[in-house]
Amino acid sequence: MLPLRLDDVLDQQIYNEGVYLEEHVYMPGVQDGMYYSADDMPYPIIAINPCVSGTYQRNYIKAHELGHHHNCVRNLFDAPSWVRQKYELLADRDWIDNIMAIDDLIIAYEKGNDTPMSLAEYLEIPIDALMKGLSIRYQQYGEVSHKGQYCIYWNPFNIKKGLRRKQ
Repeated sequence: MLPLRLDDVLDQQIYNEGVYLEEHVYMPGVQDGMYYSADDMPYPIIAINPCVSGTYQRNYIKAHELGHHHNCVRNLFDAPSWVRQKYELLADRDWIDNIMAIDDLIIAYEKGNDTPMSLAEYLEIPIDALMKGLSIRYQQYGEVSHKGQYCIYWNPFNIKKGLRRKQ
């Protein structure tokens, strides 16, 4: 059996959580995607601009907007900028935990994906989303994280396997 592609996994997660995925041409500003939920709506919506091309970019948008579904307590359209920034960071952390979990990065490294381009290809996200995720991980964890025999350096990104370290 073939492993599921990320876009199939995200579509299933969106469906399982009762969120509708739609394409909308008219979005506020120049947004590629948005999450909208209101008390008078029967279901929340993730809208993607149909001008967005490429599966990897759509994967990133779906994962980010799903992060808003998990974390937002209100619509952010009329919220102050500091509130929007806070919830954007929470949505980013959610998609990073979902797509770029440390275990997933280690598995990618074990499969020979040791450059940013190959890692982004393996994770099925655009390279700029990968770099954003690594930057947020660096802010979150500092210079280095340890997982079992592995040392994950966030800036510049690198994974090293230590032979003597066991946990």
